[in-house]
Amino acid sequence: MFERLIFFVEKARQLGVPVVNNELTPIFYVAVGKPEVGFKLTKFLYDEGFFCNLAQFPAVSVKNTGLRIALTCHHSLQDISKLLEGIAYALPKFMAEDNYSYEELYTAFNMPAPRK
Repeated sequence: MFERLIFFVEKARQLGVPVVNNELTPIFYVAVGKPEVGFKLTKFLYDEGFFCNLAQFPAVSVKNTGLRIALTCHHSLQDISKLLEGIAYALPKFMAEDNYSYEELYTAFNMPAPRK
């Protein structure tokens, strides 16, 4: 299981997926910001065969909507890779549709912007 957790963190970093906390626990939180972005992203992922829980208001503040991703020993590295690649592809697309920037996302979550 530890291998999967490390793989998730490293792959997410490579792809620029905004994971809020990179602790090595089986539950990760991917920042999406606006609820509308989260709705579109979860539908896209569901259509691609992935189920992710959407954390939204009132469980979190409106601007802190995100995906809760729970990994298990049944997920292969290929499963994890495809999930993260799907997020990396779709998140910027849906953010742009809703006129939402990565700068706004990182500010809402009080996260430093990744270094290039």
